Amino acid sequence: MELTSEKGASKWSFQDKPLPLAAIYILDNRQSELETPYIESIPAELGLMNLLAHRYPKFLTVEKDYLAREFATLSSLAARIPIKKVYRPDNITKLPEICDLILNDARATISNFVTI
Repeated sequence: MELTSEKGASKWSFQDKPLPLAAIYILDNRQSELETPYIESIPAELGLMNLLAHRYPKFLTVEKDYLAREFATLSSLAARIPIKKVYRPDNITKLPEICDLILNDARATISNFVTI
């Protein structure tokens, strides 16, 4: 398998230029009783708590100065960017539906940012 492009750069890398962020999607635990996936906007405060919970492993120690800067950055992010929770059934056959749901929601979110 070839993992480099003609110029020697990896084909399997993240975007190397900054792009706008329209929304953040948090995957909720799978729910066996749920039939249809859905997305729900969550308040900025709850979004901030989710961002803090997923930033890095708890065993990793960081300096207090860094924690303060990180908290300020994530607080600002949560206040400006919609944070949404994805509720999903515990059923692998629903995966395409979940992907489409997130994609359609992202498109709708982006279209709300367009100004004329």
